[in-house]
Parts: sequence; C-alpha cells; structure tokens
Amino acid sequence: MKRDIDKAAQLRKKYPAFSRKFGMADYRRQVARRLQLRKFLKFLYVPTLLGLFVMMFTYMVYDGKRPLNPGDVPTPQLSRSVKRQLDQRVWDASQRQFSNYEELADFLVEPYTDQQQRFYSIYRWVTSNISYDVDSLREGQVTNEDNLPDTVFKRKLAVCDGYSKLLSAMSTHAGLDIEYVSGRADGLSGRLRTILAGNEGHAWNIVKLNGYWYPVDSTWDAGYVNDQITLFTRKTDKFDYYLSDPNRFHDRHKALEPNKNLLNDVELNDIDLLWFDLLDGQSFTGFIRSKLHTMVSEI
Repeated sequence: MKRDIDKAAQLRKKYPAFSRKFGMADYRRQVARRLQLRKFLKFLYVPTLLGLFVMMFTYMVYDGKRPLNPGDVPTPQLSRSVKRQLDQRVWDASQRQFSNYEELADFLVEPYTDQQQRFYSIYRWVTSNISYDVDSLREGQVTNEDNLPDTVFKRKLAVCDGYSKLLSAMSTHAGLDIEYVSGRADGLSGRLRTILAGNEGHAWNIVKLNGYWYPVDSTWDAGYVNDQITLFTRKTDKFDYYLSDPNRFHDRHKALEPNKNLLNDVELNDIDLLWFDLLDGQSFTGFIRSKLHTMVSEI
C-alpha cells in the first residue's frame, strides 16, 4: 500500500498538470494503452521491415529483367492500299534533297497521324536508302563518328550501329517511342560473326506503337552481305524483321538487357508481378525516381 502511495506521489510530482486535470487513475489507464500500442507496433515492426526489404530486393534484382509488354501483343497490320501510299511517299522523298534527317523525317510523316504509318515510312526509307558499309567493316575502319545519325544520313552508308541510331533519331524526331538495342546476332556467316564479335556484336531497335513494343532490325531488312564481306545486296522482297513476333525475333537476336528481348518468360516472382501491375509496368525504383523527378520539377 505504501509503495502505491509513494508511486502515486512520484507520478503527481512528475506530471502535476496531468494529475490536476485527470487524476492518476486516468493516467495509469493512458500508460497501459500506450504500452499495449507499443507492443502491437513492435509485433508489426519485424514483418513490416521484412516486407519492405523483400520488395526493395525484388526490384533491385529484377529491375531490367521484367517484360516491357503484357502477355498478348497484337500483330500490327497495314492494308495493301495504305502500304502503296506510304511507299509512294518514301519514293518521293528519295528523289528529293534534304539538308538533314530532321527535314526528311518531317516530310515522311507529315500526312500521317497513325503511329504505325509514321514508323513504316521512316523504316522503309532507311532500309531503301542506306547501304551496308562493307569496305569499312572489312578493313576495320568503322569509327564512332561514322555511326552518328548525321553522318549516316549524309554518307548513306552504315553498319548495324549506324542503321539503328539513324532509325532511332528519325523516329524520335517524329514523336515515336523507340530505343536502341545492342546484343548478339546468331546465324551469321563465320567471318562476319568473327568481325562483329570484335565490334560488340549487333544492334537493332525496339519501338512502341499504340501501347505495345515491337523489335525491328533495319540492317537485316535493308539487304544481305556476302560471306567474303565484299558485296552488299539490297532486299527487294518483304521485310523479315519489321515489327516481328518477339519469340521468333529472339531466335537470332539476343539483347544484352533482358527486358529488351520483349519476352514474357523472364524471371518474375509473385511480389514482382503484383507491383508490376500496381505501378503500371514500372519498376519500384523507376517509380520512385519518376515521383522524385516530378516533385523536384514542381518546386
């Protein structure tokens, strides 16, 4: 009893304002509630931390590996009549002189608002007007300057790197979402494969049309190089690597960044799939970066 009286006196002395207003009984009840809340929070602390760690670890590990596309990707179609109109526009552009690739891109896409029609016009021009630079490749004289879009546009010569960069530059200027991809190409002749292996392999693009990503290879759709690497022959038939099915495209193209293979059979766990859907296809780190960028830009 004496101990309780002494404890009450200590509490009244330590918390005089609370004691006068509520009395010590209420204070003890408040302390009991706080202790219960603290125990409950402590109970949640470990699983919460574990959950956050798993989520962050998931996105650190799988960032760059998740597919860019959903499971079902529609096959893009252009009617014959539309293709004829587009091809005529490309032929007209080939007969004109343009001071830079931006002017050319503007002319090619001016009549069209559909994304696929705009991209087809640019792709058709690049594959019809840029020749493979067999001499520079064979002699090992391809420089970074040779692969710049301006240089490729002026010289009308390129290797895969130049094709992909010019296609990317023109498409970006036309308002399309396109990315440069580097990787390995399978099925090449022995000598060409050896040379390209020493030059970081192969390059191509992925382009986003109407919400879906598709792989394209303008170099291989432009023509063929013989085994001796002395002759480039331009293709005259239909495209084989234009807005291709990713699985078929992947048979001969292996991107260095796994998600740019556009395959849906990459490593994903349940947590990753959940947040992939919740964040509308963004990685957790990418989502945070975008939010921070928006906050900073609004300051």
